[in-house]
Amino acid sequence: MAPTYRKSTSAEVRAIFNAQEYWERVHGGEFTEELEWQGRVRRRGNLRGTVSQTIGYYDQNGKRIARVHQNIDRATGEVIGRPDPLTLLHHGVLYDCSHEHG
Repeated sequence: MAPTYRKSTSAEVRAIFNAQEYWERVHGGEFTEELEWQGRVRRRGNLRGTVSQTIGYYDQNGKRIARVHQNIDRATGEVIGRPDPLTLLHHGVLYDCSHEHG
């Protein structure tokens, strides 16, 4: 059965993402990550020169349950801050705020 699509705000998707601890669950091994896109940030103040990535989170059945944006520090290879969710499949609803990110 296809999920219900819901055009959402960044605040709404981020609230669900954080409350349900999706990022922590990735690091706990419940979900896997797959790089979908990568590029360098050339202009954005203190993020200049970092690596910008779009990452997919997948469940054990290979179904994408989230798509997030994150910036990587080129010197350390670590994520700067927390990932910013763009889409999130939660309880049969696909929340999508990617339209806000141009």
